[in-house]
Amino acid sequence: MFRLLFSALGTFLLAGALASLIVDAYDSFNAKHLVTNGLSSLFQSVIPAQYETFLSILSARFSPNLAHLIRSMLKVTPIFLVLGASSSIVLALTGKSKPKIGFSSR
Repeated sequence: MFRLLFSALGTFLLAGALASLIVDAYDSFNAKHLVTNGLSSLFQSVIPAQYETFLSILSARFSPNLAHLIRSMLKVTPIFLVLGASSSIVLALTGKSKPKIGFSSR
């Protein structure tokens, strides 16, 4: 049952990665240069209050250089890359386990 739920989750993440890649390609085609939507734009559109709270906690707890590095990584990292990587990890974990040598499969 859990394998089915996780494989459905991995499939939905993969579909989200494909949809995000199509949106980025459409934006890039219209702008005539490469355009990618970063994670910060996703967080600002989906959970704006929590994202602002996260940024304030980030600047309060970490050094300014590290906080700036994390902020810039959130702006640059494409959404489709994160969704694709997480879907491949989830789908790899839900695969059937290989039989152990010396044990019957019955």
